[in-house]
Amino acid sequence: MSIPSVCKQYVLPKTGSIDNLIITETSVPQPKAGEILLKAHAVSVQFRDLMVINNTYPGGCIPDLVPCSDVAGEIVALGPGVTDFKIGDRVSPNFVDTLHGDVITTDLKASALGAPVHGTLTEYRTYPTHTLVKIPDHLSYEEASTLPCAAVTAYNALMGGFSPLKAGDSILVLGTGSVSTFALQIGVASGASVIVTSSSDEKLQVAKRLGAAHVINYKTTPAWEEEVMRLTNGRGVDQVVEVGGEATLDKSIASVRMGGSVTVMGGLAGAPGQAPVSIIPSALFKSLKLRGIYVGSVEQFKNLGRLMAANPEVTRPLIDKVFPFEQAKEAFKRLSGQAHIGKVVIKMAVEIPSRRHKTKRPEKGIASTDTKSTADASFADGSDFIALGPVSDEDEEDAARDSHSRRDRKGKEREREQFGDEDGGGSRRERREPSTSPPPLPSGSRGSAEGARKYDLVFDPEDRPPPRGRQRTDVTGRLTPWVDDVDWDVCKTPSEMFHREVKAFVKWIAPTPEEDEVRGLVLQLITRCVTRSYADAQVLPFGSYATKLYLPLGDIDLVIRSPSMAYHNPKTVLHSLAATIRNSGLTHKVQVIAKAKVPIIKFVTTGEYGRLNVDISINQENGLVAGEMINSFLREIRGGGAAARNDCLALRALVLMTKLFLSQRGMNEVFTGGLGSYAIVCLVISFLQMHPQIRFGLIDPDENLGVLVMEFFELYGTRFNYDDVGISVREGGAYFSKRQRGWDFRNGQKRNGMLSIEDPGDPFNDISAGSYNFPNVRRHLGGAHEVLTATIYLRAGIVESRKHGRALKLRDRYDAEDLTILGSILGITQETINNRTLIKEVFDGGALHRALGVTSKIVRPPSEPEEEPEEGEVPQKKKSRKKKKSKKPVSTSGLDSAADRSKESSVNGTRTPDENKEIVEQIWAQADQNSDTDIAAPRDVDEGGGQKRGNHVSSEGRYAIVSKKRRRNEGSVVTFTAAASDSASDVGKEDVAPPAKDSTKPPSKRAGMSRVSSSSSVSSATKRDYWLSKGVGPSSPGVSP
Repeated sequence: MSIPSVCKQYVLPKTGSIDNLIITETSVPQPKAGEILLKAHAVSVQFRDLMVINNTYPGGCIPDLVPCSDVAGEIVALGPGVTDFKIGDRVSPNFVDTLHGDVITTDLKASALGAPVHGTLTEYRTYPTHTLVKIPDHLSYEEASTLPCAAVTAYNALMGGFSPLKAGDSILVLGTGSVSTFALQIGVASGASVIVTSSSDEKLQVAKRLGAAHVINYKTTPAWEEEVMRLTNGRGVDQVVEVGGEATLDKSIASVRMGGSVTVMGGLAGAPGQAPVSIIPSALFKSLKLRGIYVGSVEQFKNLGRLMAANPEVTRPLIDKVFPFEQAKEAFKRLSGQAHIGKVVIKMAVEIPSRRHKTKRPEKGIASTDTKSTADASFADGSDFIALGPVSDEDEEDAARDSHSRRDRKGKEREREQFGDEDGGGSRRERREPSTSPPPLPSGSRGSAEGARKYDLVFDPEDRPPPRGRQRTDVTGRLTPWVDDVDWDVCKTPSEMFHREVKAFVKWIAPTPEEDEVRGLVLQLITRCVTRSYADAQVLPFGSYATKLYLPLGDIDLVIRSPSMAYHNPKTVLHSLAATIRNSGLTHKVQVIAKAKVPIIKFVTTGEYGRLNVDISINQENGLVAGEMINSFLREIRGGGAAARNDCLALRALVLMTKLFLSQRGMNEVFTGGLGSYAIVCLVISFLQMHPQIRFGLIDPDENLGVLVMEFFELYGTRFNYDDVGISVREGGAYFSKRQRGWDFRNGQKRNGMLSIEDPGDPFNDISAGSYNFPNVRRHLGGAHEVLTATIYLRAGIVESRKHGRALKLRDRYDAEDLTILGSILGITQETINNRTLIKEVFDGGALHRALGVTSKIVRPPSEPEEEPEEGEVPQKKKSRKKKKSKKPVSTSGLDSAADRSKESSVNGTRTPDENKEIVEQIWAQADQNSDTDIAAPRDVDEGGGQKRGNHVSSEGRYAIVSKKRRRNEGSVVTFTAAASDSASDVGKEDVAPPAKDSTKPPSKRAGMSRVSSSSSVSSATKRDYWLSKGVGPSSPGVSP
């Protein structure tokens, strides 16, 4: 845009009346070094401006003053050396441009706009960059112009004093003026309970709509301090925002609690004079803190912007009326009449939407930033739980996904359609047609591909990383490779089956030594690359990589700690770092996300280095602290007798399982409303801490994985009281009342069904506050519990059929996948397996080791030395043994080598009765030999008869699923069918159904007798005689009639 040479401004040639204001023309100034030229879009007026105009402001003003102090505008030109801002940035200057600390001095006050120096009621003005603060994206220029004086003052009153406001506090706000209204909004956004006083019922109704918990009309309730004490149950409020002055100060002190604070910033209720002496004894008795403030600093202005951006719904400024520039006198007169509710604003010029800021339309575009309109957009196809089981109705799933996608379009897409072609976005027909361009990278994007915030990025569009987040595939695309390591034959109960499967899952999904070493080598390469440009830099891992709780496709989160980087512009450092990493050959694509809440760079290493996703931030210490705390929890949470282990297997199992479960449903990222890794870990830690059996040391969690998984999904999916209860893992774990902390409200709305987890490193921070779609996460957890319950009932029927002999042989073999329980809710994609294969190839290739000049830390088991032949003996070649890959079919009955020998003696598939008898005798002879071996080598038991597992004795009761290891049967495979008559009372009994009405049958076991005792009561000779009387052998189908 072109900059004119002349602009208009208001000048006050003589004080004493609003009518003295005149419009003049002046030259547009040129920005000097360290300055910018600001085109003003809106100016708000304050009571201080009226006092200056009427000559009642202490200190007076300069001649021919340009009045006003609050403005919001757009940077149109940069002076030499300006790098912190760019043309087009939306900014506001602070009230006192040199105030950066907490202490105000006479020299600092000399730079206050609109009195000692010229103000802001001009179309163009230069400002030094050190006083500028960027405007929150969701605010219009009119709304942003109200912040510098009133809002920053309110923020300083509540957050800059002796005891900064925190969730759960109570505050008293006097009046409904601009400072008081902002104090109300800041208090609501911070989770405080706010009491507001006013003489107007109409203004009190506005305060109620803005979130005030209680309102008091001080005209109808003169003793309003007593009402405040009643509302707080005699305790008093934590803070008072005092704008009344001498006439109300004593009542404010009477309303505050012991040790509370009163912040004084005005004198609206009476003329200046001496404060009543009666307040001194009250102040001393209550040990209160009395503080006077003068607006706020630049840093507080920036913090205010962050708070407003995080709570856009409850912090939007209240505007009474907007006047055009030519009617500025009318704006001052309306303010003087005190009939306004909200801020009075002067609009400097008609705003023309530019291509540079398509999404920023103050009049129309506000809805595009409304979090309510976009809250469910990222989970359009996940509102109903879809079980990852063997049965799936794909038609219903697709129909539901399409329906929700049409209904839950994002706010920015609605905005694009609403404004039609005025943005130059193409014709309607072009917008209706499906786009052939590659989808945008999900990380850092905001809204749709068009009209969204654009980040500076350098990457090859044809070689972008795979889409993150949602990895759900159809049933045929999911694999359960861990089931091959489960010994299903020894499982006697469904809980034991599930325990063994979960244990095998953790063993499979946990990082392999090769994966961990490859990631460590990539970290060393990045460190070497960074330190070449920044010698003082330290590259440190945090997040799931630091805790070893990452999935095979997980990111590597790194933070660079560097004092020298802190002295440079963060955006400049990120771009420099991105260029350095790209030139090193580690990657071909680097994405710079400089405008995010935490600026980062993202890239994917090349195939030579494993195609690993890497995120790097600068001087962000929070992640390091969180990683150290999680590692300490991993070391401390152990089951009984687990002191020898490095960490808790149960915690690792639940974390990895939950992360995979949520990632396959697109619910593992906070920016999409799901749960991040930090929240998942804290959720699991709390579950183990608060579990009554674990808390009192009655069970070992590492030996009851299946039961704990079921109870985890049951607790957080169906049982937990999210409306009233929050979670804390500090000091051994606890639950707390969300209402007492003020965490039951956010943005002025009740947070029903929302998760609240206290940050272990910051008790005032709710780490799950951003998980706005948690109700959907909860539904999926509850659905998983139902699916697991149904699957376990099915497996219980199979176990019962096997115990009671209701086994029907349907085929020669069946796969281990047929008995999986965990596979009903999650699975492994082929992409994951391919990734592991690639990492293994990278490790075996040794490119990383050679690049760093190191050797592998993985110690391979030594090979067995070959025996040297004796002197004169001819050495023989060793027979090679090749393992055949198989799926490890489950076997439930077995025959020994004698059965194999019987095949050699058969002729044309038939044998004589004598041959059969001889074969059976050989089988039972070998069985007797094996039985004698077992008796000669008893199991290691403790003095109490319990089986030893290291230093731990298995516990009894519901959770005791550790059983003695038995000899695995091998041979033919049978399958079992569940009978409808199976009952829970049969569990644990192992009755054998012998042939009916046969005098030679072996004695049956008595009810309640264990397998060991029953087998010992029947001699091998009796069993042998019974089977010999039948005249059949192992190959009975081949016997001639």
